[in-house]
Amino acid sequence: MSNHVREVQLDVWEEIVGRCNKVSIDGKKVILFLTVRGQELRIAFNSESKEAIALRKIRNKIVGKRIGLLKTDDAVRPIAVRIIENDHKEGSHDGSN
Repeated sequence: MSNHVREVQLDVWEEIVGRCNKVSIDGKKVILFLTVRGQELRIAFNSESKEAIALRKIRNKIVGKRIGLLKTDDAVRPIAVRIIENDHKEGSHDGSN
């Protein structure tokens, strides 16, 4: 497994599925760290964005779990996060970024 963390951005209606390793908060960004098919990925959001606010609220519920993160076109709810109970595989990412 590589120690390189690759940053990705999701397109609208694209979902990424993987193990949530941590949600990091610094002054300007909220960063979601995922392991997807053995690769470390990160998704960064502006700390004032609705995505970041949502991730801050649920971070204690998702760290250490397999999740799906879906980017939507809804201005009120720009991301949807689901916890995947059936943990039979590490994750997948259908997008190419």
